[in-house]
Amino acid sequence: DNIRVNALCPGGTWTPRIRGYMARFPQHEKMMTEVCAMQRMA
Repeated sequence: DNIRVNALCPGGTWTPRIRGYMARFPQHEKMMTEVCAMQRMA
């Protein structure tokens, strides 16, 4: 959902919390990068 995505990627940037999440779930990094890119374009 967009609210969660916006919280995860404010302005399409990585937050320290997200960096920690990515460290635990590296397989999600590509998906999150794409989601953040979409947020930047939105």
